[in-house]
Amino acid sequence: MNDPVDELVVQVRADTGGFMAGVAEMQRTLDGPFAGGLERAGLGLSRSLGRALSDGKLGFDELRVIALRALGEIGQGALRMDLGSLFGGGAARPLAGFLGGLFGLPGRATGGPVAAGRPYLVGERGPEVFVPTAAGRVEANGGGRAPIQLTVNVAAPREASAQAMRQTGAQVARAVARTLDRVRP
Repeated sequence: MNDPVDELVVQVRADTGGFMAGVAEMQRTLDGPFAGGLERAGLGLSRSLGRALSDGKLGFDELRVIALRALGEIGQGALRMDLGSLFGGGAARPLAGFLGGLFGLPGRATGGPVAAGRPYLVGERGPEVFVPTAAGRVEANGGGRAPIQLTVNVAAPREASAQAMRQTGAQVARAVARTLDRVRP
């Protein structure tokens, strides 16, 4: 057992034992609707670990990539399913948002183009999965609050004095401040 490859295999098995136990527990828990994704993830995990061992390259970063790829397989299968019918309506939304974040759905928190039928993470009050029925664009709304757009038109006669305009400006500023105080949370 002094062969470096044998020692590496033993070390990798010891290091990934907890992870593999976790994957097995997930498989038992989710067997049924997610079984196909779990099976593909397990096969992919085995292939990736085997390749890494045979190449002699297996560090933390490689294990992380392998684990994320396996979880991605599971997540993609779950998102392809109708989560609403699986978990009963409203319960699917938080789960779908969590799964989307975990499994690398593209996000549009800062806006951007979207394609029809493809899921995206959006949501001003936490992640939500958005699947548009037509191509379009998500517009960012500035950090969770709707932007306040204000237009003030002052119609003053040409002969209005500078003093009258300053007084009008002060009145408009007070009215805007009162309105903003009412609409801000």
